[in-house]
Amino acid sequence: MWPFTTPYPEMRVEQLSEEYDYIIVGLWKNRTHADFCFRGFGEVVEVAKSIGLPYIPDINSPTHPPFGCARLHFTIDEDAYRHSTYHAFLPKHTALACARTGRLHICTSTIVKRLEIERAPSGELLVTGVVLGPTVEGKGPRKAIRAVKEVILSAGPFGSPHILIGIGPAEHLKEHSITVVHDLPAVGSNLQDHFGVSVGFNIALTDSLLQLEKRPWRFLFELLRYLLWGTGLLLVPAHNEPLPDIEIMPSLLSVLLSPSSHGTVRLTSAHPHAPLSIEPHYLSSPADLAPLRVALRLSRRLHDALRGREYALVDATVPADETVAALDAWGCRTAYYYSSTRLRPLVPTPTAREAG
Repeated sequence: MWPFTTPYPEMRVEQLSEEYDYIIVGLWKNRTHADFCFRGFGEVVEVAKSIGLPYIPDINSPTHPPFGCARLHFTIDEDAYRHSTYHAFLPKHTALACARTGRLHICTSTIVKRLEIERAPSGELLVTGVVLGPTVEGKGPRKAIRAVKEVILSAGPFGSPHILIGIGPAEHLKEHSITVVHDLPAVGSNLQDHFGVSVGFNIALTDSLLQLEKRPWRFLFELLRYLLWGTGLLLVPAHNEPLPDIEIMPSLLSVLLSPSSHGTVRLTSAHPHAPLSIEPHYLSSPADLAPLRVALRLSRRLHDALRGREYALVDATVPADETVAALDAWGCRTAYYYSSTRLRPLVPTPTAREAG
């Protein structure tokens, strides 16, 4: 059983596989599409290179630079068929599935109600199991699952703090009359999101996924491609070095990769189904404004270069100018990539005497 206050060891870049090994060796296959689905994506790559952003063949490789322009990998196999979690890990013919026969159990319509926690003879608290119940209260029995070795908590930045009722900031738990099992202030803190800004342009319908809505016959064609051959547009999902501050997607949506603004996730009651109180605190740190301004200016440079290549663009939602006032007043949005409501305890900075 893994102590819930002990983090898993972090893997260094030197310990990673050789370049591209994870595509060939791993059970979960991923690769890029042979060609871009739309002409505009290829144009963006070319203009990015023209303004000094190097092309990165594999954005996931630890041997490639983190700054530049790259194509994303998708979970598709060598024949461009979608390679889902099921295809990678669950088919009966795979060696992994055979090895897990009698040990792998998938519970549907089930939710984790709470963790079972016991104190070891050493005094250390250990998670020894989980209590499961139906997603709809009263629509099924509860069941306690005993852990032989460890419990891996993987319920996301909102679900994980919710499951850890009794483990978290002591004062907050007491507000809801919840027994404090362990005072761990970091639980529910440090909420982050890839907050971003975007500029918008009108382009030819043939270069947009909107054609699937506006031209039903094109959607039917793509649907047949997917059903018969498992290919087509419906396959596309909607280091030790310094890392980039921003990511600009082909739609010219720019997002913060390492935001300084942190939010919180808090309980509203002791009931496991009660909604959470979520405070993202976007842009609460002034340090996030500078990279967003740079992102908007860089998006405008890409826009200018695209027009220079005679790619048709009509301004739709673009800042009036590049002054700080105009950029700061520009609308922002979430990318819905929440993370980091961490479980490990906050470590206080040692004083000079403690540091020795």
